[in-house]
Amino acid sequence: MMGRALMIKTFGEPSAGARIALRRSLIYAHSRFDVYRDSMAKARISADDLKTHDPVKLIESLPILEGNDFYKLANEAFTIANEIVDLEASSGTTGHRKRRAITYSDEISESKFLGQLFRVCGLDVHDRVACLATGPLTLMVSFTRALEELGVFETYALSTGPEPAATIDDLLALDPTAIITVPSVLERCLNALVSGLRKHPHAKLRSIIYVGEQIRDQIRTVLTENLDLEIFGYYGASETSALGIECQAHKGIHLFTDQNYFEVSTKEVDDTYGQLLVTTLRQEGLPLIRYSIGDLVKMRPDDCSCGLSNPRVDVLERNDGSVSLLGIKVSYDSIHHAVYRDRDPIGPIEVLLSNDCREKITLVLPDSLVPEETSIRRSLTGKEPDIAYLFAGKFVELELVFVNVAYFRSIRKNRRIIDLRTQ
Repeated sequence: MMGRALMIKTFGEPSAGARIALRRSLIYAHSRFDVYRDSMAKARISADDLKTHDPVKLIESLPILEGNDFYKLANEAFTIANEIVDLEASSGTTGHRKRRAITYSDEISESKFLGQLFRVCGLDVHDRVACLATGPLTLMVSFTRALEELGVFETYALSTGPEPAATIDDLLALDPTAIITVPSVLERCLNALVSGLRKHPHAKLRSIIYVGEQIRDQIRTVLTENLDLEIFGYYGASETSALGIECQAHKGIHLFTDQNYFEVSTKEVDDTYGQLLVTTLRQEGLPLIRYSIGDLVKMRPDDCSCGLSNPRVDVLERNDGSVSLLGIKVSYDSIHHAVYRDRDPIGPIEVLLSNDCREKITLVLPDSLVPEETSIRRSLTGKEPDIAYLFAGKFVELELVFVNVAYFRSIRKNRRIIDLRTQ
């Protein structure tokens, strides 16, 4: 863990209940995890200090959790957490998958919190909700569990097929009132959805909750103005679970401070945007203290017309070198590590994402690797099972392009993943 010379901002004074929860989280982390004991020892924080000093002041003296220290913590969690019933995993950004140990207590708490967020979107016992994703790896089981606890009339986990029209036919046959899905999955099926709803004028679909990615303004406009649907953004991460939700005023994401303590690290004193830091207050399997989630957010200082007192942010971009492809995180470092696994020396690579006819990942590699094309494909799919599913299900095409190594000397060093889908 390393501190950085940044300004740290909070979302106002925490409530008495939040302070109690923050103290409890710090004590728990110190009592169970070597990573945190070492960090607190370096900050000269003792076990007695955690019981008697202001927890807000204590946390301000701790470093930001990021990089290899997160992976150390995640690995340690699997050796000491009680009653692990599940794990959440996503493609990592340094060649290692990010994992979160989920305990029975975490599962119960998460379901209740998700239900609370879905109420903000107006879901209730009369709704039929379809969770639409690319396959069994991302079928949003936690969402369906939370919806059942919320008491919605029906809930479905629907896997998309490679043909959007067939997927939408299956979806509309269920006649949902709400859909929870990933924007790139939705965009892939958008034309079929528009056509399908025109053929079913009595369909009861009224809202869409999107997760995992930002939705493009053009897509939101089609959904709201052409189809008269209400759109809500869900905000969370595999390491933290749910963090917040867009309300019916549709002006930013509300962060729920009874579940997490939030800070924003900024470069200047008067900046209103920066990197979001999360300290979990109720996460047992993987408690996080000042975790840098990798998102750039802009703080909204004014009150929201919806009446919720929870602070709001605009989520501007992810700053961890990854992008989402049909709900699957694609990381440059992770792909680079997979391609050059067991190869010496490690060479350059460029990753291109496009969707001319269907989604495609193009890897630009030195032509010295031409004889190893088969093993590279095998290594990539073996190292990245989520991406391998997209290839096997014909959702995404993989193309390898080999060029003279001089090509890599002519491009900018920060040109790692080029997302042509947004251009």
